[in-house]
Amino acid sequence: MNSFIFGLTHFRLIGVMKKNILNFLLLLALSTAGLNSVAFGQNGPEVTGHSYWGFDLGLTGTAYEGNKNFLWHLVDPNEIDPNTGVQTSINTYMPYNSLGSGLGFVIGGKIAFPLSNSLDIEGKLRYLTNYTSSSESHMLTLATDPTTNQVTDQSNSSNTYTLLLSNLSLSALLNFRLSGAWYAIGGLEFSNLLSNSLGANQTLTTSGESYYFAGTPDKTASNILNRPAASISDRFVTTRGAIQIGAGTGFDLPSSSMLDLELLFSIPLTQWLNGDAQTNLNATAAGYFQPAITYPNLWYASFTVGIRFPFGGNEGASA
Repeated sequence: MNSFIFGLTHFRLIGVMKKNILNFLLLLALSTAGLNSVAFGQNGPEVTGHSYWGFDLGLTGTAYEGNKNFLWHLVDPNEIDPNTGVQTSINTYMPYNSLGSGLGFVIGGKIAFPLSNSLDIEGKLRYLTNYTSSSESHMLTLATDPTTNQVTDQSNSSNTYTLLLSNLSLSALLNFRLSGAWYAIGGLEFSNLLSNSLGANQTLTTSGESYYFAGTPDKTASNILNRPAASISDRFVTTRGAIQIGAGTGFDLPSSSMLDLELLFSIPLTQWLNGDAQTNLNATAAGYFQPAITYPNLWYASFTVGIRFPFGGNEGASA
């Protein structure tokens, strides 16, 4: 039941994450900073200058930024018009001022080699999810006059969606020791989309209103369209490139191993939706006489707890 779609992107660095998700991850990072200051003062473990391998586990916070006049196309293709007996469909659109935000998870492995006492090169291979959801109310155009293009029927509507993307991410990063147990992180990320799950629900909330059968003046008996969460194909860009920046800190553990905590921001270099999705959504917006769409991009932050196991016994040359 129902198929639907959405939009692409131009990106901005300011306002990248929704405040609730970003504040949550920053609170974790600041709590870590406080613990590390108490434990080590101005000194700390040697967080760079060693070869190591290890694992990361943590949370992602995701938001879609750059959206303006965004909408999704929602279709119920299996309807019979009782006035004609012909199989037809119900079409609608779901407008959003914001696509919201949400929490996912990340797990993966890493390996690093020292370039000097204060600089490491690190590779990360991670599985991660990006989850978002939002609920908004909007005035919806149900019908227009084909001669004058004037709106002839409208209804208030309640719109809810959820989106879950899973990705395999590969990053090449430099870790530069700042002071004490702190280090800065910067590099590039490339990820491949493994799966998606999209769900949408729209309810007409104006009393007595219902949808029209597509291309007819005949009204249906339905005021609800629901798309259960399921995969949709050929809509998302499957390969994502991004710049990663952030910071981390470390805690010495027994047997020369180390616990680290990292906060990373992933700043997109590529689009979220492909050209077919944009073409479909542009046509939907035009068909309902809606403003032109400016498409969002996927931004996310990750906060991880990691463990490092040294190997090789080699330290980088002095910086």
